[in-house]
Amino acid sequence: TFQLDTAGSYQVQAGIAGVAESVISADGRCVAGAPAASSCRISGSSLQDWVAGVPARFHIQLADRFGNAVPSEAAVSGVAAHGTGPGPVAVTVGAHPGGGADVTCVARIAGRYSIAVADGATGEPLLGSPLEAELQPGPVHVAACSYAVAGASDAATVVTFAAGEPVVVAVTARDRWGNLAQVAPAGLQASATGPGGSVPLQPVAAPGGGRGPQQQLRVAGTITRAGVYTLAVAVADPVSLALSPISPRTSPNSITVVPGELSPKHTAVQGVPVTITAGQPATFTIWPTDQNANRGAPGGHFSADLVSAEGSSPVALEESAQGGVRTVTGIIVASRSGSCTLSVYVRTADQQRLLLARAQVAVVEAPTSAADSYTTAFHPETGAIAGVPAGFLIRACDAHGNERRSSGGDRFHVEIRGVAADAITVVDQGSGSYKVDYCIPCEGTYTVTTTLGGRHVRGSPCSLTVFRDVAALAGREMEARLADSVGGLRRGLAQARELQAALRGEAAQLEAFIPVLIQGAASGINDALKQQEDLLAEARAAYQREAVERRRLHNLVQELRGNIRVYVRAKPLSEEEARAGVASVVRCDSDHRVSCFFQGSTKAFDFDRVFGPTSSQADVFADVSQLVTSALDGYNVCVFAYGQTGAGKTFTMEGTPADPGINYRTMKELFRSIEEDRATDTNYDITCSIVEIYNEVVHDLLAEEPREQVELQKNATGFEIPGLTDVEVTSPDQIFDIMAAGFEHRAVGCHDINAHSSRSHCLLIVGVTGTNISNGVRTVGKLTLCDLAGSERINKTGATGLTLTEAQNINRSLLELGNVISALMQQAAHVPYRNSKLTMLLQDSLGGDAKALMFCNVAPAALHAGDTFSSLNFASKVANVVLKTPQRKFEEIVDDGGSTASSGFQPAARAPAGPPTPSTMPLGQAVSGMRSPAGSFSSLASAARRVATAVPGAVGAPNGKPAAAATSQSPKTRPQWSSAD
Repeated sequence: TFQLDTAGSYQVQAGIAGVAESVISADGRCVAGAPAASSCRISGSSLQDWVAGVPARFHIQLADRFGNAVPSEAAVSGVAAHGTGPGPVAVTVGAHPGGGADVTCVARIAGRYSIAVADGATGEPLLGSPLEAELQPGPVHVAACSYAVAGASDAATVVTFAAGEPVVVAVTARDRWGNLAQVAPAGLQASATGPGGSVPLQPVAAPGGGRGPQQQLRVAGTITRAGVYTLAVAVADPVSLALSPISPRTSPNSITVVPGELSPKHTAVQGVPVTITAGQPATFTIWPTDQNANRGAPGGHFSADLVSAEGSSPVALEESAQGGVRTVTGIIVASRSGSCTLSVYVRTADQQRLLLARAQVAVVEAPTSAADSYTTAFHPETGAIAGVPAGFLIRACDAHGNERRSSGGDRFHVEIRGVAADAITVVDQGSGSYKVDYCIPCEGTYTVTTTLGGRHVRGSPCSLTVFRDVAALAGREMEARLADSVGGLRRGLAQARELQAALRGEAAQLEAFIPVLIQGAASGINDALKQQEDLLAEARAAYQREAVERRRLHNLVQELRGNIRVYVRAKPLSEEEARAGVASVVRCDSDHRVSCFFQGSTKAFDFDRVFGPTSSQADVFADVSQLVTSALDGYNVCVFAYGQTGAGKTFTMEGTPADPGINYRTMKELFRSIEEDRATDTNYDITCSIVEIYNEVVHDLLAEEPREQVELQKNATGFEIPGLTDVEVTSPDQIFDIMAAGFEHRAVGCHDINAHSSRSHCLLIVGVTGTNISNGVRTVGKLTLCDLAGSERINKTGATGLTLTEAQNINRSLLELGNVISALMQQAAHVPYRNSKLTMLLQDSLGGDAKALMFCNVAPAALHAGDTFSSLNFASKVANVVLKTPQRKFEEIVDDGGSTASSGFQPAARAPAGPPTPSTMPLGQAVSGMRSPAGSFSSLASAARRVATAVPGAVGAPNGKPAAAATSQSPKTRPQWSSAD
């Protein structure tokens, strides 16, 4: 007994062991066993190219569990196959000539199908089953293709497009089974035929598709001529490649192109008459036209007016549709003759009123009207003399009162009863004037009639008196004039009598009322005067209180801000830089933020105020002017400009005669504030000095010897200059002259960066001493305006010789200024003020009791990006310096007894430290919202009350008691507020 695993032919031998002659043999064949699902293989599939309606096959190699191939006859019965998908699929199994089985699949509905193959006996899936396959659509079947106008609903009977608007047609390609088929753009042709000819529609990519074969292709074109267009779409047959027309799916096979939006540039005004007749309407036509010259465009509101010497009058406009095309008809009617101007306008959707046309129109007179023509200019005026020629004129006028300017051949008929017709002549003089001459031989009274077409003219008939001689005529004329004069005198006399009677009545009434009037007026005047005096006194007192409170709150806001305020001003690109296309590395993001692009990155800086390249000198000074008030109140105030050379520091501080800078505007504001706001309660003495620091040497620019060298001397608050020229000034003009004289002596130079470079630091020092008229208290303030020389890079400026020495000293002093700023920012115990003459002079401005404001001027050109970035970094450090709280300076008052008094203005003692009470709050919280200098008076008063609550011992605190007077105070301790402060 034996078992074989491999099918094939075998020879079996058997015999007795050791006996060769006993061996016998037999031939046999081993056939494959039943198919085993795990041993079957699927190969040769054509499902990857499966097309609707076309059979796809794959081969199954069946084997038993030992891997022996199963014969074809057994394979067919041993395999079961079926398919599932979006539609029915026919799956058949047949024998393969080379062994195994072939599975054939046929389906018509495109989509993804799954073909499962299993063991026919056990139902176990074969290895690799099921097979996933995508059934592709078949070739395009022209009869199944259709198109539709994009955007049109299925129920639409008319599809409308505006001229110039793209017309899009969606073409749907299908195979004979209804599957969406693919069609290449080259196999599609479309056009629209109408008034504008045949417009080709070119294939475009469908949404989300490319330019290759697509199941839904779009064709588009632009039609500019309005009208009805017929669509024609053809698809190429995949076999014959011939183009065959296809039908629309639901929408009509035509589209209507209407005019686009009105274009004032293309809208025409036609038919404007050159001459019109008075009173008779004349018309013109407005053709609303789009930009493609299609008439009847929608949109726009038309108007027209007719302007003559007598004024302007509107023109009536009537809108209509002629042949379905929108038109506007203008109707001109003018009654007065002369030259007129017709203007036609359109108001667009953005409410712009644009002129379409303007033309001159001449208005001529209408035909002569008898009722409006008249007789005039009789000679002689009061009659005629027998036997002497006489006459008058006839003025021909139309029905609108216009005098005829040209002879119209009017036939006026003049008749004088009792006078022969041949004694009367009517002569046409042209310009609408007709001269009538006659000669009557006998004296008497005659009736004159003047007619036109049987109708009397104005003034007809009239009576004519003929005198025998000149004397009689003159007598008659004198009588007429005398009668007229007498009549006038009589009428005047009657009016005078009426006026006299009225005056007598009023006089009697007034005479009785005068005593009452005088008594009431006297009493009322006295009461009014007393009331006005009371109101005036009250107003004066209120004004004084408000002025004191305003000054107190203003200085309170300035004091609480504490830090050096830093403003940044960006210079605009020069004309040369703009023409060269130089890029700007500075961007002003807001009023408080500026960004700088440097070395491939952008950094933002925040400051108290940022002024962009378009800011004016007035804009800059508006935020500086408040410091003038602080100087008048007895504070040290310092404003200085910092930045590289050529960044605009001198322009900011000094400006030009036509556009002055901070120095000049500050002086003008100083005297204006004294004259308008404080002249009634305080007398001020103003002094001025100008100092220059050149190569670490201090010069007095107002000394008798120009640029006289002076030395610095240490005092209690910093350094002073003994013997410095101090000029007393009383007006802005005087101080302007002093400034001009001092600045003329300032050192300037030229290098590669700046043709007018400041070679020194210049300080304008203004002393402000105020004496209160009522109590004699004196305040001492100082205003320092400093224009620093610009920092320089030697390799950029090309400085040599003396210019190089100047640059080195400038950079050294600015470096020491930076060291002082760093020490202040770190709150170091030692601040190196003595290392530079500049920092020595600015000690009381930076580390003393001053209110300091720094301008950081920057140049935006990319060439200066490094210097600009460094300047902004330095300014950012300055903004973080915390100064000691500024204090007002008072001079003591000596009373009559020889003792001194502080008038209550000494700072209050510091309150002892201790845990906060529920009624106190941090000082920073108390002054929140007071950062802006433009706050209202009420907001300042509210903030002051919060400060009073926050500071223990201040007036208005919960205990209601003022702080005790200070006996000593550490210079490093921030003072508390007293009632005077």
